Amino acid sequence: MASEKKKTAFPIRLEEELLEKGKKLAERKGISLAGLFRQLLLEKLEEEEKK
Repeated sequence: MASEKKKTAFPIRLEEELLEKGKKLAERKGISLAGLFRQLLLEKLEEEEKK
């Protein structure tokens, strides 16, 4: 059984246009908007660690 990681809610405010673009991208990738945020954050963190 995989260990469960503690998750925290992270409410943010976005411009409507940015929100809609994010939703469309998430839908194209077949993931939720929250999943898209996690994916993009992880990619950026990995990129920063390589510097």
